Amino acid sequence: MLPFKNCVIFGATGNIGKAITLFINNQCNNLENLIFTGRTSKKVVELQNILNNKNSLEKLNETKITGITNDLTVNSQRMELRNRIEDHLNSKPPDLLIFPIGDHVSDKSGAEDLEKIISTNLTAPLSEAQYWIPLMKGGSVIFFSDSMISKPMRGYSAYYSAKSGIETAAKILAGESAPKVRVNVIAPGIMNLKPTAKPDATTRLGKQIPMGKIGGIKPITDALHYLLNEEYITGIVLKIDGGSHLP
Repeated sequence: MLPFKNCVIFGATGNIGKAITLFINNQCNNLENLIFTGRTSKKVVELQNILNNKNSLEKLNETKITGITNDLTVNSQRMELRNRIEDHLNSKPPDLLIFPIGDHVSDKSGAEDLEKIISTNLTAPLSEAQYWIPLMKGGSVIFFSDSMISKPMRGYSAYYSAKSGIETAAKILAGESAPKVRVNVIAPGIMNLKPTAKPDATTRLGKQIPMGKIGGIKPITDALHYLLNEEYITGIVLKIDGGSHLP
């Protein structure tokens, strides 16, 4: 079981973020506060209801679950979010920050679109990490990147530049924060498909992966569990992609 008491998950309502939020709730027996954010209020409410129902049936200890609707790419909302998190934690610092926030979208024509891509994948998570890490008395920070930085798709320059930036930032923050706070990165490959994917997508894409299949969510939560448990690891990027990044 994981030892954390006050966890904040930024961008928790996507497929990976939702799975991570449920995983942390299950794995932290002494969890006092679980705060998560998402851009869509409907998804935030749905996840909060799932967590509350699950805890009422399964958990002996009382974990306070707080879902907050917030767009981290908007500066004013980011400042408001910090205040709300501090209020919910009663000014206690978090000991676990997780950033499954990100959008894998192609470059578009306008500069505003590029700025949104870079803000979602780099500026917003880095800004929050820089704010919270100095307040932490210990614990871990987990960023999310993309294993295909070394083999980028055409037309995604802003996305891959931002993910490269978050990997570099994580290594710098790890050096600056050690030994008090550990900072690591999980870089998934093709782990799941959107509902709009073609019927043959699972088989077709699986053949392009050296391990022969799409990964699913479990390898990500296994990697997260490892990084959070191993107290001697900081500043690494752990690729979870079935070998897709290989030449």
